[in-house]
Amino acid sequence: MLNASVKKPTPYTDLKLVLSELVARAQKLLGNLFVGAYLQGSFAIGDFDIYSDVDFLIVLEEDVSDVLLPGLQSVHRQVFDLPSAWAQHLEGSMLIGLTPKDTKC
Repeated sequence: MLNASVKKPTPYTDLKLVLSELVARAQKLLGNLFVGAYLQGSFAIGDFDIYSDVDFLIVLEEDVSDVLLPGLQSVHRQVFDLPSAWAQHLEGSMLIGLTPKDTKC
């Protein structure tokens, strides 16, 4: 999971800063809805280079309300505008997490 305690999600310092900013802003906006943020794709498996896009997944406790949607769009714009080329290489998705009561065998 990406959070402030993760020191090595990537060897690129400027990408670490972008990811930290993304996670911090998402956590602040989503509050208790935020479950975690995870790298996927080439960064998750270690097959990346300086030209790779950065695939990530944000897991939520429940669906985002229409009230929060403009805030998420604002977070996306703010992170995209950060002074790092990595900020324009983020490819993200959101997933609503399943709780034990939602799963059936």
